This record gives sequence, structure tokens and C-alpha cells, in this order.
Amino acid sequence: EERMAMGRGERRGTNRGGGGGEILTPRQREEMVRISKDMRAELEERMAMGRGERRGTNRGGGGGNRRYTEQKLQQAEKIMAQRTRLPAYKMKDEIVKAIAQNQIVVISGDTGCGKTTQVPQLVLDHHILADRGSQINMIVPQPRRISALGVSERMASERHEAVGETCGYSIRLQSLRGPKTRILLCTTGIILWRLECDTDLASV
Repeated sequence: EERMAMGRGERRGTNRGGGGGEILTPRQREEMVRISKDMRAELEERMAMGRGERRGTNRGGGGGNRRYTEQKLQQAEKIMAQRTRLPAYKMKDEIVKAIAQNQIVVISGDTGCGKTTQVPQLVLDHHILADRGSQINMIVPQPRRISALGVSERMASERHEAVGETCGYSIRLQSLRGPKTRILLCTTGIILWRLECDTDLASV
């Protein structure tokens, strides 16, 4: 809890009186603690592999790597705290249930509530927990190239990955995706082109 508070830029004893810090609900705090525990081992392994390291090869003098890992962990916990405050994330159970029970679902909300960045991830995570993650192939339409790039980067950062892994994008003359990509940000022009090739979008 102390480390998560530090990741959110808080310190004990600094939020006294009318300090505008937002108080998490017990459910949100439990969610953050659970994710934090699962996240630590995964982040350490992923960052070690990203630096070309393998377990047992870095003997002695590993303090710098540990500090780097702690910084990344605090950053990840800060991002998770931001996600849990979004209205879309708070309603994740209702959203996932509605999508599972209906062919067409309309989700409306104010700008910045998490419709674009959270809903696709909530659906994917639900199927991953049910061991159906490999069956998911989602397209998220975006009106402009810059928004497709920006949203894909945001989603990737929230999942502690690089763009092109779970979250990728496809715009005119440029695409970044891989065999494990499950969420693809596309401009409307790309989607129209795909409809010309596959009117039913059978693979989506």
C-alpha cells in the first residue's frame, strides 16, 4: 500500500485537511493490490528479457537493475490507479456482461471516460481469464491517423507492452501488429478496405 501510494505521487501525512486526494473504494484497493502482486514477477521477467538478460547471468552489482525494476513497477501501479478511476473501468462487470449477452451494444459516455481505451481491454481480459484470449480479434475504429497511433500507444503502456504486441494499429501505408495482436486500432479507410475484401469480417 505504501509503494502504491508513492506510485501515485502521495506521501503519508501530506494529505491533511482539504487536500483533494481521491479515496479509493475497498474494491478498487483490493484490485490494485492483487494486480500489483501479479505484476511484479511479470514485469521483472519482461524487462530482463527486453534488456537481453537471462536469469542467473547478472551476478553481483544488481542494485541498478533492482532500482530500475522498482521504478517501472511504481509507474505501472500509477497507471493502474488511473485506470481504476475511469467510469468505464468502474462499470467493467456490467459492460462485459452486456457484450456477452447481446450482439449489438451501444456504450455512451463523456469524453475521457474510457470508452475507447478501456472497453476493448476489459473484453480481452475477460476472455483471457476464461482461456479464450487467443480467439479474440478486435478492431477499434478511429477517425484519424493520429488518434489511432495515440490510442494504441496508450493501450500498450497500460498493458506494459510495446505497440505491436497485444495492441497494434493499421493506418494508410503504415501498420504495426504481430501474431499476438488482439486489439487493432484502424482508421475508417482501412476498415472500408477490409470490408471490400471480406464483407462479413469473418475473422473479427
